[in-house]
Amino acid sequence: TLMDYLTPNLGETNTIQLPDLLEGVTFDFKHGFLQMLENNMLSGAAHEDPMQHLRKFIKLTYTMGQNRVLTGYIRLYAFPFSLNRKACGWLWSLPENNITTWN
Repeated sequence: TLMDYLTPNLGETNTIQLPDLLEGVTFDFKHGFLQMLENNMLSGAAHEDPMQHLRKFIKLTYTMGQNRVLTGYIRLYAFPFSLNRKACGWLWSLPENNITTWN
């Protein structure tokens, strides 16, 4: 399915442990959301401000609100899509299931 292609591949280990969705609830990205993330990626370059990236990322995820899907789930699910290059390497270097909540 298309959702299989949208699922982030975090390498051999999955550093982010997504919480379970409520029974019967499904989640899918809204049209154009991945494009917005792609336009605001953090690569880990010295001139980038990670805190500014997080502020933008949080604002973008507010647009994704879906009935009965917690904002924390949306952010955890989408976060790997907002990183590339060194920033991806950092995420992949974390231990498996190291991140379990957005907080």
